[in-house]
Amino acid sequence: MSRSAKICFLAAFLVLIAAFAVQIVTGMWINLNSILLAIACGMVLLAVAFDYKMYVEFLSMRTTKHGMNMGVMILIVLVLVVCINYLANRHNKSWDLTQEKLNSLSEQSEQLAKGLKETVEFKVFTRGESAPEEKQRVRQTLQQYTDVTPQIKVRYVNPYVDAALAMEYLNGLPDRDTAPTVVFVEHKGKKIRVDRPFDEAAVTGALIKATRVGEAKIYFIKGHGEKDIDGDSDQSLRELARTLTESSFKVESLNLIDRKEIPKDASVVAIVGPAMPYLDSELQWLRDYVKEGGKILIALDPGQRHGLANLTKTLGVEFQNNYVITTQPVVGGGPAMILGRTFDMSSGITRSFPQGSSISLFYLSSEVTSAPGKPGSIVVSDLVKSDAFAFTVVDVRKPLAEKPQGKVVTLAVVASGTIESGSKAFEAVVFGDSDFMINRSLLAGINKDLALNAFAELANQKDLLSIRPKLPKGSTLMLTRYSSLGLLMFTIALPLFLLITSGVVWFRRRGA
Repeated sequence: MSRSAKICFLAAFLVLIAAFAVQIVTGMWINLNSILLAIACGMVLLAVAFDYKMYVEFLSMRTTKHGMNMGVMILIVLVLVVCINYLANRHNKSWDLTQEKLNSLSEQSEQLAKGLKETVEFKVFTRGESAPEEKQRVRQTLQQYTDVTPQIKVRYVNPYVDAALAMEYLNGLPDRDTAPTVVFVEHKGKKIRVDRPFDEAAVTGALIKATRVGEAKIYFIKGHGEKDIDGDSDQSLRELARTLTESSFKVESLNLIDRKEIPKDASVVAIVGPAMPYLDSELQWLRDYVKEGGKILIALDPGQRHGLANLTKTLGVEFQNNYVITTQPVVGGGPAMILGRTFDMSSGITRSFPQGSSISLFYLSSEVTSAPGKPGSIVVSDLVKSDAFAFTVVDVRKPLAEKPQGKVVTLAVVASGTIESGSKAFEAVVFGDSDFMINRSLLAGINKDLALNAFAELANQKDLLSIRPKLPKGSTLMLTRYSSLGLLMFTIALPLFLLITSGVVWFRRRGA
């Protein structure tokens, strides 16, 4: 390299140093920086011009060409890797190959996420020794939502670093000093805490509460010995009312004698466990509500003089007022505890319940069926059925004359249609038992999901349908006697054969 070229390179280097110093001092890019950069580029070009013959000879060498080819290939690979990572980051796509879709959102959650029109932000506060594990669990759950829609944003907050934000969100929590992980979802200033264990059901529930506008109102009829939504006893519906409230329903009691009509804002009217008869005027108000396209849930117990059998017949449902008994009692339950084992897979209420593994428990239930001679405009479908070991009796106090024959009994039905010409389409869910909703038994089996889904379906709140937890299924390999013997021989004979063969080959080579 000539002396002139070295001077030019040195000058270019010093000019670049000066441009960098100006950038540091001023904190911005000014015109002087552009001038200095242009001078440095000119000095480099001048240095190359002084020794251009040397560069031409260098580039013409065979080793240089091979080296340049290798360099170009490396550069192409690097550019390709950068492009792939950029595209993967901008267009994240994953496939769930598990049989039970353990790593995918349910249909309800996916529809809810895709339907978001505005940004929703999750704030995750983590601290303590167990925080990293919970943070990873939360990250995996929320990743399923962010993969579906860009409207969901996630922000992870260290309470020790961002003390102001932690004070705003955590200050009023009773477990602020003990909970290692706290998750909030925020939408338009509305903050909802996500319950543990931070699974899909908890996240979707909080997302619904944060984004829902308005509330569907459910009225529980009272005044006839119905189950009370405010009581503290095991026979009350307090836990059911609390669950409905947490799911963004507004729950109220309704005394028809006081109101003398069904309120116009009623999304669903519920009659649960009445023990005394209704007045004719009350029955007429209920019929008028149904004729106007009302949604009603009726859960009746056998042996009670509520006088609602005629009302259910108007809906196309026959309340048999008998007692369902089982020939194979549940351990600790007795013959009057009936298991609901078969569910209608076409109904939105029970579609998410896995057949065979889902069980609802009914206590002292009656059979309900489609009413004979019902109008053709009403469609009645079986919602829940017992197993094949049930039978019915009219009076549980009388001894059985002969050994009963087990059969499948319908425990709940769904009715929809029009009562008469000119009336609006109604929808009703009728259960032959009310005890499955009370505090004592609400958490047994899928009773809670069954009740919540019934109200959500009637209120046309599809996104509030209960999300069943996804559990991995064990794979069972069924082997016959001969196949198991063949497998045993294969696992023993093949290694033994290979061992003997390798020994023979080793001895032959050693002898050679």
